Amino acid sequence: MDEYADLGAWAFARLQADTDVVASVMPDMIFEAGDLRAEDINAAQAKRKREELTDRVLAIVVIDSGQDGQNCSFSVLIYDRYGYTNIRTARQAVIAALINCPAKLPRAATISEVKFTGRSGFGFSIDPKVDMDFERVDFEGRIFAETDTYF
Repeated sequence: MDEYADLGAWAFARLQADTDVVASVMPDMIFEAGDLRAEDINAAQAKRKREELTDRVLAIVVIDSGQDGQNCSFSVLIYDRYGYTNIRTARQAVIAALINCPAKLPRAATISEVKFTGRSGFGFSIDPKVDMDFERVDFEGRIFAETDTYF
């Protein structure tokens, strides 16, 4: 099992490798927090119209939420401009790709399974420059083994 810097990095790698998730989002549009730019969204929107890929969301972004005691958490944001149908489909693929899977983190930390903890439902960004629909999906994993020594 590969080791990841944090649970967000693990989720990012899993989503990029999952065929159902990749099929639900525009090509090369899975990002870690802070990497998605407005230009990326606009280019994906133009490509989707040109290639008639209207059944795909524009982008998926993974946000590592950190660690609180033995609990690690992250969120996945799913963005689109066509309403909720594509977001719902992508959400199901994201959840299926991530739940009940183990993860290995630094310092011999191991998470036996990642759990779905909730979702925001359909949301809107009201800034007309962005014009995005989105949903946040939350996950958590409990560390069952960890050493605090560094090698």
